[in-house]
Amino acid sequence: MLRRLGSATIAIALVTSTLSAGPDISISGFVDTCAHYNVNNPDSRTSALRSYDSRAQSFYLNAVHAAFSAAPVEGVRAVIELDAGSDADFNKNASVDSIQFDVQEAYVTYVHEETGLGVKAGKWATFEGIEVIEGPENPTVTRGFLYGLAEPFTHVGAAATYTAGAFDAALGVVNGWDLTTDNNTGKTVLGKATYGGEDWGVTGSFLVGPEQADNSSDVRQSYDVTGFVQVEGVKVNLQGNYGNEKIGGGRAHWVGGGIQPVVTVAESLSVGARLERFRDPEGVRTGVAGGPTVTNVAIAPAWAATEALTVRIEARADFSSGGDAFEDASGDPKDAQATLSAEVTYRF
Repeated sequence: MLRRLGSATIAIALVTSTLSAGPDISISGFVDTCAHYNVNNPDSRTSALRSYDSRAQSFYLNAVHAAFSAAPVEGVRAVIELDAGSDADFNKNASVDSIQFDVQEAYVTYVHEETGLGVKAGKWATFEGIEVIEGPENPTVTRGFLYGLAEPFTHVGAAATYTAGAFDAALGVVNGWDLTTDNNTGKTVLGKATYGGEDWGVTGSFLVGPEQADNSSDVRQSYDVTGFVQVEGVKVNLQGNYGNEKIGGGRAHWVGGGIQPVVTVAESLSVGARLERFRDPEGVRTGVAGGPTVTNVAIAPAWAATEALTVRIEARADFSSGGDAFEDASGDPKDAQATLSAEVTYRF
């Protein structure tokens, strides 16, 4: 599913540390509002191949986010996360009415304490990738091409889980990519295995199933490996992703990889960055004729003005070879675009 992504961002986010509403209930939330600027000044006002900032030269109310978590009995946890704003509208499947509200996640988990076996059912965020739906939790202000073009956002279904020390795994069946209700009679199988701790970790995950509307025969496959290492104030996130899908009697393929480091320079200063490359030879994920290879480079310094207030800015450049994916002020195709972003996050 092609995702829109965009340009420069002034964001004000109220990202809470957890507020206790009782011994087994927690409430958290944030508000995220943005402004985007594309240096190309594209005639369509569209920053091509972007997700939440695809509309250039515009302010957004990205998200008013509220999360609720409860553990009513031992081993059981229920989670509900709600979003209002432009991000919610983008995250939803097109079959849902276009109102800017979304149940981002709503699931129940059960884990048997002695065996580590459990179950998860409902709607939850995908296992794939470095970046997440909640903007302020990412290394940079904007999202990369892998987030927008190679991965789903969420799934609805059920999975068996297993946890043992530093290892956890899941295997389940869901409706598909970003579907509240299925668009065909087939189902998608997904799974993951994670091993690691606070200073390092690696996750391998996969999805296999039919994703095209009213077509249960043509299968899409996605395989992802994501990991991180953290040493002396430097956290390096790594990702590799490969996918393919049977389309129109043939099979399309795509592949990408990226690195996203975050360096803590001082107690109140850090720098996040991203270098990412995505190859789409048949043009099925980008929608660009010629089957481009697209690259993005971003750097995002962050200043913690207080314990609660953080300011982030970002400069980003996108490049395309094998097909001009971007646009200039005259509406002509371009092989590059540049964007600027800024974000203010308030935590309480």
